[in-house]
Formats: sequence, C-alpha cells, structure tokens
Amino acid sequence: MSRALWHISPSQSELRHVSRPENQSLQQVHALFSMVSTGTERLVARGEVDATSDQSMAVPYMEGSFGLPIKYGYSLVGSNEDGEILHCMHPHQSTVYVAAKNFFLAPEGVPAKRMVLLSNMETAITAIWDAALDEFGDVVICGFGNIGSLLATTLRLTSGTDPIVVEADSWRRKRAADMGFQSFKPSDLHDEFRVCFNTTSSETGLQWCIDHLGIEGTVVELSWYGNQSVSLALGRRFHRNRIRIVSSQVATIPAHMQEQVNVADRKRICADLLTDKGFDELVTNEIAFEELPQFFDLLRRGSQGNGVIWVVKY
Repeated sequence: MSRALWHISPSQSELRHVSRPENQSLQQVHALFSMVSTGTERLVARGEVDATSDQSMAVPYMEGSFGLPIKYGYSLVGSNEDGEILHCMHPHQSTVYVAAKNFFLAPEGVPAKRMVLLSNMETAITAIWDAALDEFGDVVICGFGNIGSLLATTLRLTSGTDPIVVEADSWRRKRAADMGFQSFKPSDLHDEFRVCFNTTSSETGLQWCIDHLGIEGTVVELSWYGNQSVSLALGRRFHRNRIRIVSSQVATIPAHMQEQVNVADRKRICADLLTDKGFDELVTNEIAFEELPQFFDLLRRGSQGNGVIWVVKY
C-alpha cells in the first residue's frame, strides 16, 4: 500500500497510508526519487505560508491546506509497469496515481535521480530569462543551495561563462569551489556587478545584492519568504544607482519570452540540459523515505546538516 508524507502541525510530520483512487484512468507509478525544495518546504512544514499565496503555491495532487495538515511536495520521478522513467509534480509518496497528461518522459540518458531536478531546473532557467541578459559575465549568484547551484551550473552550460558564487556557509562555499566556480564569503567581495541572483531566502542576501550592484544593476529575486516580512536599507545605493529588483516566479513564462516558448517547451529545454552529468555533483544527500518525518524535524530547525540538494530515495 502506498504511503505519503503529511505535515500535521508546525512541529510534526508523519507517513500516512494512501488508498488507491477510484478513478481508474489514473496511471500507477512507483516512486524512485523525489526532491526536497528545502526553502519552500521548510515554510510549508512550519505553516508559514501566507493565506493570500494559497492558490499560487498549490501543487498538483496536494491535499489538505497550508493551514495544516497538508500533503505537499514538489518533484517526483518513478517508473511504470513498462519500465519507463517518468517525472511529475507530486507530494512525497511511495506510489502515485496520476493522469497521463501530468507525466513527462525522461529523455534517454537522464537517470531517475538526476531527472528529479527537473522542476527546480525550470525555476533556474526562468530566472535566467527574467534577467534578460544580453551578454553573460559580471554575474553573481548569492547562495549555493538547491536553486543557486542549479542556476550556476545552468549558466555555465548555456553561456560558457561561470558566474561568481557568494555563499556564507563554508561547506557550500568549498563545494562550489570544488566544482570550479569562483566562490567567496559575502564580506570578501567589494566589487560592483551588473546582475545578482538572490537565492538565499534571506533579507541579508537580498541586501548584499543591492549593495553590490553598479549603475542600473538588477537583482533577480528567486527567494520566497512566505508570511515573513523583509526589511531593506534603500537609502544608500538603491536610488542613486537606479537598481531594479525583479521578481522571478516559475509559474509564468516571462512576458518577453512568451512568443518564443511555452511551459511545455521550457520543460523540454530543461530536460535536455539534464543530459549533462555535471548536475549529479549537486545531489549531495539522500534521505530514505522512511526517515522523511525525522528529516523535516531537522529542516524546520535549520539543522539538517551540510548539503546542497537533498533527494528522497524510495
């Protein structure tokens, strides 16, 4: 019988049994891996999602509500009875029942563990489009977690230029350096840049970006803060340098790209990028499905340990 992860309260998660739906048209797929989008899922598990965000943050096959309890998750890869590797948006669950239109077949050469990165790859590629870069170089990524590492690797593949990584955590900073990126702690850089991507989910990261942009520089803000308020100092450089803060959100294709690509095109672009084995270096931690409630206990407290990307193995 299938089981799924539920967040019961701001301090408790558990695995619950799932009955097979009566809808016989749904395809049964056995989960192989799912990905934990740590920033977003920490807020969900804590019950810190603003009520006004309910609709925009809802995911396919979610149950319950953001007021808790909730069954929530981001990206899942499994296999069907024909042995095909399929990706879908689905909460963490050992066997899923999904409409055929909601599955995406993994390209040849992309293993299941790497394919689970697809949903957040769409976030990364959308952020690149949101930045509207006419040329690459002079670009900083603030934060080398899930999204930051995918963004850095994607920029490297699509532009041939490595962005500079700014990371406060020494373990992640070394990981970025080991992958060949210039990697600095925030206090070590005093340059001015043209574009800064903030992936830190922190106001200090966003402030750092504002404070390190040159004339008409752009901050692309990928962080989601839930119901947390953000306090910024805008009296120093923000107006003087005519700095822009651009919100990047994956649900919608940027307006200037909508005549060129749609959501299905974007998914194919990201899946093709995932044929590169370099993305395997980003998956640093595997969690056994049985241990997922305990992992979320740690995640809520911000004490899940060192890592870049965490995936659940079924």
